Amino acid sequence: MQPITCVWQCVDTPLCFSMNVRSLPTGWVTCELNNSSKTADPQDFLFSPETRYQQLVKVEHCTTKQCIYKDVFQDGWFRFGSKLLKSFSERKTWEEARQFCHSIDGELVSITHENENEFISHLLDRVKIDETGENKQLVNVIKHWKLDGSDSDVGLANDAEYTEEDGVKTLHLNGTASSSLPHGEWFHAAAVWDRDKHMAYLFLNGKKIASQSVSSDAAPKDYNPSKEFDIGRKRNSGATLKGYLRDLMIIEPSFSEAWIGFNDLDTEGTFDWPNGTHVTFTKWAPEQPDTRNILMNEDHDCVGMKFGEGTWDDISCAKHLPFVCEKKAYG
Repeated sequence: MQPITCVWQCVDTPLCFSMNVRSLPTGWVTCELNNSSKTADPQDFLFSPETRYQQLVKVEHCTTKQCIYKDVFQDGWFRFGSKLLKSFSERKTWEEARQFCHSIDGELVSITHENENEFISHLLDRVKIDETGENKQLVNVIKHWKLDGSDSDVGLANDAEYTEEDGVKTLHLNGTASSSLPHGEWFHAAAVWDRDKHMAYLFLNGKKIASQSVSSDAAPKDYNPSKEFDIGRKRNSGATLKGYLRDLMIIEPSFSEAWIGFNDLDTEGTFDWPNGTHVTFTKWAPEQPDTRNILMNEDHDCVGMKFGEGTWDDISCAKHLPFVCEKKAYG
């Protein structure tokens, strides 16, 4: 590898800010990419024989604002070209996210080319890693029923009753026991839907015990409080579980998408950036945009970027998601 190859690897890597190039006696050259600030003092690095520390200071043949400068600043802001970018893990609706960006003299991010899209995707991956297990908003509880008699929207039927079990008040269903479930002990059950893979999974105490392929048009519906649901009963057969239930929850997946500024709020089907930036680049996920969920009578007017993919999906503006703000890097 030639030293210049290492330089261009760093240029093309969104979160590379500097590099170490080492020439070996054999003639080989090793390249180490760093995500520390390119403004770090080289004297702060330990000396290694035959090693040169190099920084991304300048890209030739372009003006200051045309060059792709990358830098890291305090408070989690990154510079990319003429913009300052920062991802926020707090969940907000699209409009709430935009108002927050305005409050810090910014705007929801606009994206004009692939390199910028890739850079933002990397920033979102950092948020997902940094916040794992730390941010209480990582999991968004849409609805929680305690099933102890205190839920005003739960009614009893078919000999169901509230009773105390192991010192805890629970909902008791007097149906037919399932041989596939543990007996005589409490366990945690979770039904999980993977929208992208069209798969449904059943977990018991964190261990997957079953999976099933589900057609794309059979996706679970969003929770609607005006609808009536059965707990522990199959409507097609009338069969009821036998056992004790407590703490039923509907949980939104952790960090699947984050808001960007793209939207068609003004004209249905015509997507624009809120700051008036000319649309020169898009990266829609397969079968997107779909503009509307007819089954849920839900408009899809705002756009989120998918974590891990960097592709875009138009969804309801009312969803609560993380987001990315931008500010001008130059006055």
